[in-house]
Amino acid sequence: MVRTSQSGLARMGDSVKLQTAMLFVSDLDRMADFYTRIMGFTPINRTADWIGLHTGECRLALHVIPPEHRATSTGAPREQAPLRLDFGVADVDGEAARLEALGVQIITRSWGATDILDPEGNILGLRPLPSASAARPALSSSFIQPFVPAKDFDLSKRFYLALDFKLRFEAEKIAGFDHESGAFLLQDYYVKEWAENFMMSWGVRDLDTWFRNVEALDLPGRFGVRAPTPPKLQPWGLVISYLVDPSGVLWHVSQRPDAKA
Repeated sequence: MVRTSQSGLARMGDSVKLQTAMLFVSDLDRMADFYTRIMGFTPINRTADWIGLHTGECRLALHVIPPEHRATSTGAPREQAPLRLDFGVADVDGEAARLEALGVQIITRSWGATDILDPEGNILGLRPLPSASAARPALSSSFIQPFVPAKDFDLSKRFYLALDFKLRFEAEKIAGFDHESGAFLLQDYYVKEWAENFMMSWGVRDLDTWFRNVEALDLPGRFGVRAPTPPKLQPWGLVISYLVDPSGVLWHVSQRPDAKA
């Protein structure tokens, strides 16, 4: 489900983060073994031709190349590949030594960078994680909260309370809600075009259980909203249920990659 702006162009929101990087492979079993056993990434889900891996803030997906498009992989370095993956590590030299002991080929660049090869020749960079001391204090933040529109302020408050959001405070035309690590400000202000192009993302621990519980709340009967959609795997590799609030705000509800780890 994609929202469009008044101009008709797809609207990605004010903050876009890379969520999944997909690597097309010839031998899924061999590559899955490398990225799980050698690299240490946690598998999230798998089908016959696809596996999702939890790598931190971004997920890595391995997808089998269809036979008709598959070329023989020699394992030689793909120096001219149009895209490469870099992984942040706390100790580049230590991680390189660990991987080399496991038989991984290490490439030391003339400019000082350290790269490795996966079994199909993809070049992976090992890069130092930024230290906390390198952060710019002037740009640090403790929280960010979006302002969510409400056509009927009281109705919207009851809607979010039904979803187990906690009402932390209420002032003139503003209500502060939170749910574990997330929070937003509900405001008694509504512009149809804005509200119907407004989206929120909500990560839950167990999406199937969440959906059953929310379905039992009878949101359409109580609040006049559309029924939430059943969880479905999207082309970008995330399972999502869509929920619309009484003002038309679209929530993308997904299961966090590390939820059941």
